[in-house]
Amino acid sequence: MKGEEVATVAALVAAGLGISLLPDAGLDKNKLAQIRIREPKSERVIVMVEGRYLPPVASRFKEFVVSYYDRMIPT
Repeated sequence: MKGEEVATVAALVAAGLGISLLPDAGLDKNKLAQIRIREPKSERVIVMVEGRYLPPVASRFKEFVVSYYDRMIPT
Protein backbone atom coordinates (compact mmCIF):
# COMPACT_ATOMS: atom_id res chain seq x y z
CA MET A 1 0.00 0.00 0.00
CA LYS A 2 0.96 3.61 -0.40
CA GLY A 3 -0.11 6.48 1.82
CA GLU A 4 0.48 10.20 1.93
CA GLU A 5 -0.49 10.95 5.54
CA VAL A 6 1.86 9.84 8.32
CA ALA A 7 -1.04 9.17 10.70
CA THR A 8 -2.78 6.93 8.16
CA VAL A 9 0.38 4.95 7.41
CA ALA A 10 1.12 4.62 11.15
CA ALA A 11 -2.42 3.30 11.75
CA LEU A 12 -1.99 0.72 8.97
CA VAL A 13 1.30 -0.41 10.50
CA ALA A 14 -0.24 -0.52 14.00
CA ALA A 15 -3.02 -2.71 12.59
CA GLY A 16 -0.40 -5.19 11.38
CA LEU A 17 -0.79 -4.37 7.71
CA GLY A 18 2.86 -3.70 6.95
CA ILE A 19 5.97 -1.75 7.84
CA SER A 20 7.07 1.76 7.01
CA LEU A 21 9.78 4.37 7.46
CA LEU A 22 8.14 7.26 9.32
CA PRO A 23 9.31 10.42 11.07
CA ASP A 24 9.46 10.15 14.86
CA ALA A 25 7.25 13.13 15.64
CA GLY A 26 3.74 12.55 16.94
CA LEU A 27 3.56 8.78 16.67
CA ASP A 28 1.75 6.61 19.26
CA LYS A 29 4.74 4.63 20.44
CA ASN A 30 2.51 2.24 22.42
CA LYS A 31 1.22 0.70 19.18
CA LEU A 32 4.38 0.74 17.08
CA ALA A 33 7.80 -0.85 17.35
CA GLN A 34 10.59 1.54 16.44
CA ILE A 35 14.03 0.86 15.08
CA ARG A 36 16.19 3.97 14.76
CA ILE A 37 18.04 4.13 11.44
CA ARG A 38 21.19 6.23 11.50
CA GLU A 39 22.72 5.18 8.18
CA PRO A 40 22.27 5.79 5.34
CA LYS A 41 21.55 9.44 6.01
CA SER A 42 18.14 10.56 4.81
CA GLU A 43 17.72 13.84 2.97
CA ARG A 44 14.82 15.79 1.55
CA VAL A 45 15.10 18.36 -1.22
CA ILE A 46 12.85 21.41 -1.04
CA VAL A 47 12.48 23.39 -4.25
CA MET A 48 11.10 26.92 -4.39
CA VAL A 49 10.35 28.68 -7.66
CA GLU A 50 11.62 32.25 -7.91
CA GLY A 51 9.80 35.09 -9.63
CA ARG A 52 6.25 34.02 -8.72
CA TYR A 53 3.80 35.35 -6.18
CA LEU A 54 4.07 33.71 -2.75
CA PRO A 55 1.31 34.10 -0.19
CA PRO A 56 2.59 35.71 3.04
CA VAL A 57 2.72 32.40 4.92
CA ALA A 58 4.74 30.76 2.12
CA SER A 59 7.08 33.74 2.04
CA ARG A 60 7.68 33.48 5.81
CA PHE A 61 8.29 29.73 5.44
CA LYS A 62 10.83 30.39 2.70
CA GLU A 63 12.61 32.98 4.88
CA PHE A 64 12.69 30.52 7.79
CA VAL A 65 14.10 27.66 5.69
CA VAL A 66 16.78 29.82 4.08
CA SER A 67 17.78 31.34 7.43
CA TYR A 68 17.83 27.96 9.19
CA TYR A 69 19.98 26.25 6.59
CA ASP A 70 22.30 29.21 6.18
CA ARG A 71 23.18 28.71 9.87
CA MET A 72 23.64 24.95 9.35
CA ILE A 73 26.13 25.16 6.48
CA PRO A 74 29.72 25.61 7.71
CA THR A 75 31.61 28.46 6.07
